[in-house]
Amino acid sequence: MKKLVLFFIFILSFTNINLHAQEVLVSNITEYNTTIKSAKPGDIIVLKNGVWEDVELNAYGKGEEGNPILIKAETPGEVIITGNSTLNIYGEFIIVSGLWFKDGNTTYKSVVQFRKDSKIFANNCRLTNSTISYFNSKENLKDHWVDIWGKNNRVDHNNFTGKISEGTTLVVWLKGEEHVENNHRIDNNFFGTRPDLGKNGGETIRIGTSTNSKKSSKTLVERNVFANCDGEIEIISNKSGDNIYRDNLFIGSQGALTLRHGDNALVERNVFLGNGVSKTGGVRVINSNHIIRNNFFVGLLGDGYRGPIVLMNGVLNSPLNRYEQVKNVDIQNNTIINSGPISFGEGKDEEKTLAPINTNFSNNLIFNDKPGENILFIDDVSGITFNNNYLDAITPQVINGFDATKISWKEIGSFPIPTASNKDLLVVTKNSNSFEKDINNSIREVFNAGAFNLDANNLPRALKLRSGPCRPTSNPYNHLIMRVLFFFSFFCGGNCVGFLTRF
Repeated sequence: MKKLVLFFIFILSFTNINLHAQEVLVSNITEYNTTIKSAKPGDIIVLKNGVWEDVELNAYGKGEEGNPILIKAETPGEVIITGNSTLNIYGEFIIVSGLWFKDGNTTYKSVVQFRKDSKIFANNCRLTNSTISYFNSKENLKDHWVDIWGKNNRVDHNNFTGKISEGTTLVVWLKGEEHVENNHRIDNNFFGTRPDLGKNGGETIRIGTSTNSKKSSKTLVERNVFANCDGEIEIISNKSGDNIYRDNLFIGSQGALTLRHGDNALVERNVFLGNGVSKTGGVRVINSNHIIRNNFFVGLLGDGYRGPIVLMNGVLNSPLNRYEQVKNVDIQNNTIINSGPISFGEGKDEEKTLAPINTNFSNNLIFNDKPGENILFIDDVSGITFNNNYLDAITPQVINGFDATKISWKEIGSFPIPTASNKDLLVVTKNSNSFEKDINNSIREVFNAGAFNLDANNLPRALKLRSGPCRPTSNPYNHLIMRVLFFFSFFCGGNCVGFLTRF
């Protein structure tokens, strides 16, 4: 018997089982406040279904890796946070799940923030499976829906739709060393309708500020959907260093993923669909050492600052809040179809006089069956190397580094994929940044121009996303991609050539 007890203790020592953890159902804010004060690693606090109005929810404590403190809805989507309410997440290993913030009339500057105050922050915490929709603030209040502080926090599988007030939807802060190299993750969220604010301050995501733009954030933004995010020209505003934007879908959003400040961004495997909407853009580039590769741009109707790929001019001795010169940027293996012009030296004026330098633009594929120029040189491009880019367009342009060709296509789900018969695309120029995988993350057995392997048999992950909460009640867009594919099939009539003509 003694040996059996010792064996049981030995087994428990190698598991994450917490024999003292408890699950408690709370019905109101008073019961919640009492329960959270004594929460221990592994505890679960369940918020009873119903309307929670005018509440300040503080989700805090000291959870442990593998044994977090979990605050969740009794039924996801049926705990409604409304009125003048806010949620503060802070401490270690705290998870909040299943809440729906709606019908707000808040005086708080944050609907959700990963801190208690200016000294106590969140680390290794998470907001998941929740919704903030049409949560209004008091008149003239500039608010954010989510403010992320601390380190190693995650915002995932949420729905953020209908922000109309001034202020960015989601902000990552780097004010203070506690927030530098934070390794936050923003993934699998649905960012829905946001109308044009008519001025700055309508970004959907901002990472950093101009003041802290030289600091490293190391934030990962991946597998999110941005649909009709029209708040301002910067859908995402990158204002810090070492961030990654990967496998995201932008659809019908009147703006661009903007590398506004900060260096060393990686932009890869994203899909941008214009969806017949004006002013839809792709990636706008400022600052240094970025890599933009394996992205897919289709039917974008923006131009100028909202072109599919835009390299800006810089300002001599630029202060942090203006435009640093584009330097050491590598742009390879992107595919651009029936979109506005790619622009080099955009914004040139009496202030912005510095053209991009030490920049590579190679192995990109451009198709357009609509009249108009596809490449614009606004300023001197002698600092940009152009190699083995391929252009199949109605309007011919004779430009060194852009080779005229005729592309043969097949279709997958009504999306065009270059076939193996495109031998021209096998002539490429590689460098140390040339990536040995394509937009599908498939090995490039033979390196070719464009985002896809020739004759690829899959669509990019961004076109297969089911982002947002895992329930139909608060996220009507769970099947967004199915609708997107139906939309393209309807316009194509099952014919890839028809697709290309219409977009």
